[in-house]
Amino acid sequence: MELAALLNVVSTFALVGALVFAGMQVRSANRGREEQNAIKLIEAALGTALGQPTSFGSDADEAQNSDVYSHDAARALRETGFRLEALGYLVYRRVVPMQSVKELMGGVIATWWARIEPLAERERESSGNPRMFEWAQWLAERVIERGGGTESEPAFMAHADWK
Repeated sequence: MELAALLNVVSTFALVGALVFAGMQVRSANRGREEQNAIKLIEAALGTALGQPTSFGSDADEAQNSDVYSHDAARALRETGFRLEALGYLVYRRVVPMQSVKELMGGVIATWWARIEPLAERERESSGNPRMFEWAQWLAERVIERGGGTESEPAFMAHADWK
C-alpha cells in the first residue's frame, strides 16, 4: 500500500473518531442540562408554598367566596402562582421537560389550580389584567390533559416493582 493511501485511511479514521467524540460530548452536555433542569424543578417544588400546610377550602363553591382564604393562604397561593408562572414558561420553551413536571408535581399542580382558579379569575377581573397566572394555568391544564392530575396512578404504586 502506498504511503498516500495509508495516510488517507488514517485521516479518515481520525475524522470519524473526532465526529463520534463530538457526538458523545453533545449528548453528555444535553444530559447534564436535563439534570440541571431537574434539580431546578426540585428546588422550585421545595421552595414554593405548594407544600406548606394551609387551609385553602375544599371545593370550588367555597372558593368563590372571598372569605374562604385567609390573608396568609391567599398570599401563599399567589406566591406559588408566580413560581408556577416561571415553571410553566420554562416547560413551554422546552427548557424543563413536561414529563418531569408531571411526574414530580403533577397531582399537586392540578389540585392547586382547582383551588386557585376562582381566586385567579377574581384577581384578573379586579386588576383588569387577563394575563395573571396565565402560564400557571397553561401548565396546570397541560398536566391535567396528560393524566398528571389526581386521577393518575401514584408513583408508589406505578413504580412499586422498581429495583
